[in-house]
Parts: sequence; structure tokens; C-alpha cells
Amino acid sequence: MREREYSLYHDCFHRHMATMKEMMTWMTLTFAGKRSCFGEQLARQKTFLFLVSLLQNFYIKPPEGQDGIDVDEVWGATYTPSAYKVRMVVRDE
Repeated sequence: MREREYSLYHDCFHRHMATMKEMMTWMTLTFAGKRSCFGEQLARQKTFLFLVSLLQNFYIKPPEGQDGIDVDEVWGATYTPSAYKVRMVVRDE
């Protein structure tokens, strides 16, 4: 009995190694590359279509009484655009 306790169970070892290889293959295929959400592409397409439909149906103009929009940036930790107001006028078809 003592001889069996200290000997290596080859069949169990090989089964364990085959399972480890399968697991490593799965992990490599699953976690390799950039992570992305399945709905991200759909959200980008919907946002693009929404913005395009706004541009097709409205003119974007400065508020009444202003000649243009101030596009100077505000410096902080990064450059950010300054806040401004716009007026959206329906396009005549």
C-alpha cells in the first residue's frame, strides 16, 4: 500500500494536463486582444444616425443678435471648448 501512496498516477496526471491545455486555449482565445462590448458598435451607429438626421433637418446657427460662435478653447488640465449656445432652425423643403 505504501508503494502506491508515493507513486505517480500517470493517467490522472495526463487527464489533468489535457484539461489545463483546454483551459489555457480557451483563456487565450477569450481574453486576447481589445475587449469590447457587443452593443458598442450598435450604439455608435445609432448616435451617428441621430446626428446626421439633425444635420439633415435643421440649420445650426448662432443665437439671434450674435454674428458667430466663439470657438476659443479654455485651458485647464486639458484644452476644452468654451460653452456656447446655438439656435436650430428647421430646414424648408
